[in-house]
Amino acid sequence: MKEDLLSTEQERVNAILGDVFRRRRKELGLRQTDVAEKLGVSQPHYLMWEKGTRNIDFYYAWLICRILDIPLRKIEIELLPDKEVEEICERRQELVGQFVRKLLDTIDEC
Repeated sequence: MKEDLLSTEQERVNAILGDVFRRRRKELGLRQTDVAEKLGVSQPHYLMWEKGTRNIDFYYAWLICRILDIPLRKIEIELLPDKEVEEICERRQELVGQFVRKLLDTIDEC
């Protein structure tokens, strides 16, 4: 059961990473071969990462992000479920509001 859950999560991560890499590569007008050559892997190998059919280790994911100029923060946000992203945004909004109120209180005291 636990292995099935891990396998499902890995498949989800692979699919998301592949989609992010593909979209960004196309935005930059690069071919799969261009990226594969920079990585030192074959084009079919890179294609499997883009399709999400091959697990990618952190080192290669990091290299691809550098080659395609993808901030790691974008990857983190893409991987989070929508509900978590909403919660983070709401919490951030609350913290900004608290900061602004404290700043205004401090200015009023001056």
